[in-house]
Amino acid sequence: MRSLKQKTYYPFVLGCAMNYADAERVKSVLETLGYVEGQQEEKADLILVMSCSVRQKAMDRIYGKGKIWNQWKKERPLFTVLSGCVLPEDRPKMKSIFDVIFQIKEVDKLGEMISKRVNEYEDIIPGSAYFKIPPKYSSSFQAFLPIQAGCNKFCTYCAVPYTRGPEAYHPASQIMEEVEDLARRGFKEITLLGQTVNSYKNTEEPDAHIQTFADLLRFVAEAAPRTWIRFISPYPTDFTEELVEVIATHDNICKTIHMPVQSGNNEVLRRMARKYTREQYLEKVRMIRAALPDTSLTTDCIVGFCGETEEQFQDSLALFDEVKFDMAFTAQYSPRPGTTSGRFFKDDVPREVKKDREERLTKVLAKHSAAFNARLVGKNLPVLIEKEKVGFYHGRTEHNKPVRVPAISDGEQRVGAFADVRITSSTTWNLTGELMQ
Repeated sequence: MRSLKQKTYYPFVLGCAMNYADAERVKSVLETLGYVEGQQEEKADLILVMSCSVRQKAMDRIYGKGKIWNQWKKERPLFTVLSGCVLPEDRPKMKSIFDVIFQIKEVDKLGEMISKRVNEYEDIIPGSAYFKIPPKYSSSFQAFLPIQAGCNKFCTYCAVPYTRGPEAYHPASQIMEEVEDLARRGFKEITLLGQTVNSYKNTEEPDAHIQTFADLLRFVAEAAPRTWIRFISPYPTDFTEELVEVIATHDNICKTIHMPVQSGNNEVLRRMARKYTREQYLEKVRMIRAALPDTSLTTDCIVGFCGETEEQFQDSLALFDEVKFDMAFTAQYSPRPGTTSGRFFKDDVPREVKKDREERLTKVLAKHSAAFNARLVGKNLPVLIEKEKVGFYHGRTEHNKPVRVPAISDGEQRVGAFADVRITSSTTWNLTGELMQ
């Protein structure tokens, strides 16, 4: 039997920002158990995996790694732990790799599960202590702050409702305490997270003055006035006029909005069980553009969904041209076991057709991304410097555009701070600039 007095852990995080935020809470628990984070996977005593079931590629990576970890277990003591998004259909395969599999909402029980060597933990309990676990922030100046977990939308292609359960909300009073603490500690960027972040409701505190996401975002912006505020990922139908007004009237709320569309065709949207039409989505875009004409608008889109015809795909191309998204996360549809589309729909679009459609959609995206970036050339913009590498500072604008700036040696610490940057050139996806003296 392997010893449970392990001292180092290695995090292997896949998927969305929520998984990275969840990992910060798991790290906090592991360190209270006596573990410290290690930098070398091959020397770790415990490997923590935050899984993503949305894409088959992520699961394939875990299977590949699992073969290596199982070999290591024959050679030395190694404990493996899995959380994040794990579909019930994937669990039997995971049992051959992981010593503990747990639902993230039960992270407070991780120590007990490790000590008892639990192999399965079934229940999803919305009222769990997840939000009470303090995170171990991976950065000293950027923080992910989960305000909502789970999802009630049940899109036919999506695993999240099955892996994370129904929507649960972080009480507003606790969110504000965390925001105020981050502001006091000098954090420069806070990202509010949720599977459908703008569906937030303060259900635990019905008499509080913060009830909706618009209420919450307003108070977060005012509590941390020198901090950039971001949020991901909103759901289109929950974008209200009040929310857009809050974004427009607070300078520290970054003027970049990520609003997943998934398809530009109404019949495909219906099969996906997205709760809006193409026309309703475009109306939300017009509302946003009217109040925020210079905002960056980004999206998610799936190509090759079950039954998607060329004509239906053309509607997605046309929508990308009409909205002029300056960034998008596109993906070729892959069925996930246990989801509605995985069980009842035929994955009938050939792989080479999916690949071709994604490439064509990316060409349209690239055209509008290049035009958006070109408009920034010559402007002086604040940039949050995230790292220094090989003689350059690398950071991002409030529009979330990557910027590379030649580093200078003047004794000033710029990583983790805002810098005034003049944008000197642009490419399709990136910007180059120079520090303003």
